[in-house]
This record gives sequence, structure tokens and C-alpha cells, in this order.
Amino acid sequence: MSTSVPLRTPSALADRVQLFHALSDETRLAILGMLRGGERCVCDLQDDLDAAQSRLSFHLKVLREAGLVRDRKEGRWSYYAVNADRLADIETYASELRAPRIAKGAASPSPVLHHLTKAPPTGLTRARRGIAIATATGATKAGAKGLVGDSCCG
Repeated sequence: MSTSVPLRTPSALADRVQLFHALSDETRLAILGMLRGGERCVCDLQDDLDAAQSRLSFHLKVLREAGLVRDRKEGRWSYYAVNADRLADIETYASELRAPRIAKGAASPSPVLHHLTKAPPTGLTRARRGIAIATATGATKAGAKGLVGDSCCG
């Protein structure tokens, strides 16, 4: 389960959003902290958190749906434990964020990064391209602005 999926796919991005959303609440972080020592019964978690059963159920559901905890039933009792594979996914995602930036000319992982990293076709800045085009076409400096396309990539 700890296979890293490239962020390019919408499902990979949704997965990361769900994971980090589950980590964005104090109660859910407290639950994960309590489960570090091993499997715990819901009744123990409820007592330690001094939380209503409905509130605790909601937070456990969010953690379970994000894959951060596993549950098992034993009679009428429910037990929860941390899913170590999913914690490894968090480490993988964080290391990907620390990865070096993409070099110019290298394949960009997303259209947004492509847009931000694409060098102007002539190697000139947008303003200088306009002046170069104006000079080549005999237009004035004031008219050069209209000769450069609205898109920074074009």
C-alpha cells in the first residue's frame, strides 16, 4: 500500500488531500498519538479523550477512510490500531515535496509547472520579445506591447 503514485493523476491528488485532511484536526492527531503504543479499544480512547461517543466515532471514521487506522471487532467491542503502511505514504509524499525543482527543458509533471517553468521561445523576457518584434517589424516601442501575445508561453 505504500506505493507512491505520481501527483499528476487526480486520484493521487485526492488521496493526498484526504490523508492530510485527516491529519489536520487536534482530536485525530491525539487519537493517532494514543494508538502509537498499540491497539486500543474505543471505550479506552473515549475515556482518555473525555469525548462523546458520536464525536469519537466521527473522527475514527475520518481516520479509517484515510487509511490511517485499522479496526477490528471482537464481540461488541471495536479496537483500533495505526496503519504503519499509510504512515510510510506520508513520509514518501513529504520526501517528494523536498525533491529538487525540475530543470529547464526537462519534462514537467503538470501543466501548471510547465507553464511556470517554460522559458520564452526566443530566450528573451516578455518585454524584450515585444521590443525585438517591434524592431523587426518597424513598429514603435509603444506599439510593441500589442505585438506580444497575451499568453506568457506563446
